[in-house]
Amino acid sequence: NVYKAQKGLIRVSKIVENEKIIEIRITGDFFIYPETALEILENMLVNVKDTKEDIETVVNNFFKVTKAQTPFVSKNDFVLAIAGVENEG
Repeated sequence: NVYKAQKGLIRVSKIVENEKIIEIRITGDFFIYPETALEILENMLVNVKDTKEDIETVVNNFFKVTKAQTPFVSKNDFVLAIAGVENEG
């Protein structure tokens, strides 16, 4: 999935088996500080049920725990990108 946020694209590749994310890679042309935070988010999403609600819970927890900053890209942008929601761009 490719999701257009306010100031950047979020690209998500994931493998889902038995309704759970077993592998995920998040890339794009957005900024995230610290840079290592993206790997933490990917690891937190492994074995999570592939539903918008479950993904949203993990993403919110990720931002709370890591204090990661993503200028011009919201938590909700990540949720929608990971959940596979299409947008107009």
